[in-house]
Amino acid sequence: MTQKVCAGTVLLALAGTPIASAETYNFEVGLGYDRTQFDSFRVQTVDQPQPPSPITFTDDTSIDTDDISLFGSWYFAGLSDDKGPRARAVFVDRASVATLAYSRSEEMFSSRFDNDSGLPFLPPGEFSSDQTLDDLSVALRLVDRSSGWYGIAGVSRVEGEIDFNVPGPIGSDFDATSYSLGFGKYLFATTSLEITVDWLEAEGSDATNVAVDFTHLGSIGSSWQYAVDLGYSQTDGDFGADTDAYLAGVSLYPTRDLEFGLTLSEEDGPFGGDQSSVGVFGSWFFSPNASVNARYRIDDVDSGFAFAPPDVADEDQDSWGIGITVRF
Repeated sequence: MTQKVCAGTVLLALAGTPIASAETYNFEVGLGYDRTQFDSFRVQTVDQPQPPSPITFTDDTSIDTDDISLFGSWYFAGLSDDKGPRARAVFVDRASVATLAYSRSEEMFSSRFDNDSGLPFLPPGEFSSDQTLDDLSVALRLVDRSSGWYGIAGVSRVEGEIDFNVPGPIGSDFDATSYSLGFGKYLFATTSLEITVDWLEAEGSDATNVAVDFTHLGSIGSSWQYAVDLGYSQTDGDFGADTDAYLAGVSLYPTRDLEFGLTLSEEDGPFGGDQSSVGVFGSWFFSPNASVNARYRIDDVDSGFAFAPPDVADEDQDSWGIGITVRF
């Protein structure tokens, strides 16, 4: 907690620092916090050829995840926010940028299994675990402002640790590395289309993800502006871990300093699982070089891992986040 407070204090100090050249920037730093809560309750009844029959199984699971993220960006050809919403300055100005980011995720998992059979080989039980993930990434976006073509490259390294809360020291470590390459083109002044490919190398499994993203920024009347973001990605993983994901978002800008919007997403995951999400977000540049942002999302989750359709299934997930960014 002390580290988060110190980082936030540094960002607020930077927000009040005079800028040498107004509305032209070379660097940006940001701090964010996100929390996700998942709760699942399942009831399944199984008929048996002999007593005890039927047997009712129940499973009650919760997962709480906290994420802290830090990033720093260098606009090595400069960034101007003279035109368009400040939140879209990188897009409108066709800025080239190198970004170094770090995030830490802490997850607490707990589950309780019960049944009404009374059989000794099907005893009720509880299981819980704690997991941490550290992710360090570097990304590059290089834009030719005159032609509108740009390239994308990145690498990310994740190191994780999971501890199982059972008698005795039981746990494991794991790591994964991902690489990203892509390119895009500004079709018009504020309209772009890009394609990226990610390769994930993890212990015992690999995956490839291909994504296509479309962005358009336009005007409504004399003062308002809007943005549309559309995306599709397909992941091809080992052992049938294939996923299709769709994203649609609309952002509104009543002024250059204010942003609010809505996102819709659908993910068709492996083993019959899927997730539909609705999110809202907003940001405010309280000074020309500093902003605060907030987001909230509700997920309709179907894990798809049940061996038979449950009689009762209730899986809920929601998440929220806040952040601050400063340019200088």
